Amino acid sequence: MHTHRTASLVVFALVALATAGCSSAATPTPATPVPATPAATAAATTPAASAAPSTSAVVQAAIDAVKSATGPTDQWFGPTSAPTPAQGKFIVCINYFAQDVVGVAWCEGVEGAAAKIGWKETTIPAQGTPDSWRSAVQTAIALKPDGIVISLDAGSVKGLLKEASDAKIPVIGIHSAGTPGPHPDLFLYTNLSYDPAAQAKLAAQAAIADSNGTAQMIQITDLQYAIATTKANTAKAEIEACPTCKQLELVSTPAGQANSNMPGLFTSWLTKYPDMFYVFSVSDAGFLDPGIPALRLGNVPFSGRIGLVGSDGSPSAYERIKAGEYQIGTIPEPAALQGWQAVDELNRAFNGAPPSGTVWPLHIITKDNIATSIVDGVYAPQVDYASQYAKIWGVGQ
Repeated sequence: MHTHRTASLVVFALVALATAGCSSAATPTPATPVPATPAATAAATTPAASAAPSTSAVVQAAIDAVKSATGPTDQWFGPTSAPTPAQGKFIVCINYFAQDVVGVAWCEGVEGAAAKIGWKETTIPAQGTPDSWRSAVQTAIALKPDGIVISLDAGSVKGLLKEASDAKIPVIGIHSAGTPGPHPDLFLYTNLSYDPAAQAKLAAQAAIADSNGTAQMIQITDLQYAIATTKANTAKAEIEACPTCKQLELVSTPAGQANSNMPGLFTSWLTKYPDMFYVFSVSDAGFLDPGIPALRLGNVPFSGRIGLVGSDGSPSAYERIKAGEYQIGTIPEPAALQGWQAVDELNRAFNGAPPSGTVWPLHIITKDNIATSIVDGVYAPQVDYASQYAKIWGVGQ
């Protein structure tokens, strides 16, 4: 049941997000503003400073962080050694949402790396909903593989992951938990992702730098997902730490209903906030992409009225950045590379070794560096990661 994927698949969601979730509910669930703490309430009701733009340490730190994260991506930050490749293994990659180009790229990376190391691989596509994830994991376990790679929320299938663990099947997560690294509580040998807090902090710093310290920001997320919660809360805290910025709202809306909810949210924000403001999204495709039609229909200027800062990337987000339309940047992850890393981590698990501990440095895509950062609609570091992994595995390059 091997499934071939192509990069031409339409993107509807990222970070375990899916419009397929809409089919399970007749009535859309509205977005929910998250109650503010007293400190956050004060920040949201105190006008931004009307004096000259801040040149404080907070602003300078933001400028420096963005500059550092837009640099070259040709350096290898992965492991320099690995156990001898285990022989004759069969692994399964579960793509959390078959229509997401990043999910596709994750499993394509797994497929390519498995072929290089000499293993058999099968991909099982899910539809971005908890029910489809449970079905996919059940199918994967039934195939009796030696290892499984998932890109879905591990907490939603924890019982099934315990079954895999009991069957001595190691599981690698990609974006499956709130932090990178081992998660024995979720029966994950390790979880691959950026540090989500660092990613969200950089996104807020991009707005602070772009506004020279006067950013007003909204965070949009789905608090059902651990990694999305971490991102939104961190971006909010960074804005609140900027003395001349203003925290507006942190809004949670069901990811599976973002297509129907986001246009109305964008329209309401434009009405509610007459001055320039920024929106940070935990997922470009999941939340920003569905809201863009409302901006275009409202003839909202491409710049000077709203600034979008995303994470994880999408083809549409990259087009907006390239054209200078609404979006100032996004912080994607190296999806295909992470597929190769997942295979490397499985090999370590098969050999009884600890995880590599590799967490890739942040890279923000802006109009200035997009030409050298995107390949076939996804972020691809310039480093030859396939050759690097082949080298440490001792297989032909």
